[in-house]
Amino acid sequence: VILRGVNKVGFEDYSGGIWMGKAGWDANRVKQELDIIASWGVNVIRVHQCVKWWKYDIDNYRQHIKDLITYAGERGLYVIFDGFQVQDYFSGGSQDLLPYPPYQSGDWSDIIANESEFVDYWRSVATELKDFPNVIFELWNEACGGRDEERALSWQSAAQQCVDAIRSVGADQIIIIQFFWDIWYDASGFGNHGDLSWIEEYPINGTNIVYSTHLYPYNGLGSDRPYDIETIRTRLEELGVKRVGETLNLPLIIGEIGCNLAADPLEEELIRFNNTLTVFDEWGLGYIGFWWRATGIYRLISDYNGTPTESGLIFKNHTMSSY
Repeated sequence: VILRGVNKVGFEDYSGGIWMGKAGWDANRVKQELDIIASWGVNVIRVHQCVKWWKYDIDNYRQHIKDLITYAGERGLYVIFDGFQVQDYFSGGSQDLLPYPPYQSGDWSDIIANESEFVDYWRSVATELKDFPNVIFELWNEACGGRDEERALSWQSAAQQCVDAIRSVGADQIIIIQFFWDIWYDASGFGNHGDLSWIEEYPINGTNIVYSTHLYPYNGLGSDRPYDIETIRTRLEELGVKRVGETLNLPLIIGEIGCNLAADPLEEELIRFNNTLTVFDEWGLGYIGFWWRATGIYRLISDYNGTPTESGLIFKNHTMSSY
């Protein structure tokens, strides 16, 4: 199965998520939005999560997640349960580089005090969700941030322990692993973002593991912002995207890819986005569009009835063609 879908935000901010543009859980609105998403020919939604909601089961959160996975499965959709924030946005939380101290957005040690408690969190998640065949576990979004050896070694240790804990409770679902923010082409060296060499530098042992990275082509393909398909293909090869599957024989997914609707000129960015997706299709890569929301420069939709933006139409054409 090649996973192609959308990033569905909401649970990182609200314990009931955001559905049809409104905050809070409502089963009818959840089903309505899932129907619209599925009509785009996608087969996965990546759902950002807040650790606090799960740990304390605030507002019946755990049951909402189980219901969401069930409703998604009825529509042929996988759900990526994506670790995203320790604390919710309205309590001051944000994306921390690692899901345990030292934090950057605040002191959340009352929720996760150390690496071991984060492992316990994933053990709990896996225990309750292991019977759902359409759930996928993603340990942490953009772990480590920029290239940093100390953080990377810490995350390698934590991720390995999480994988072992998930498997120890009998959960055999896919586990997605990511290091660093994204791939970012730089002719002078890969610097603070970089290529995919981390997959070999910080190996994780286990079965059914998929590696993930993010790409925002407007900046990520180089400061000269190429949009012709041959240059895009060459740069993605230099970043190691093709090599992961062909040489390392490891599965890779592009967990986020977004088209910058504020780009100037926009026409070139739309071509760049389309050509990047075309290369991914050629290589049989899965990818998840950022984001399914009618706000922001990366919006795929202009309203919650699923009307696509210019970039959303490009994305939908690709997902429908592989449907």
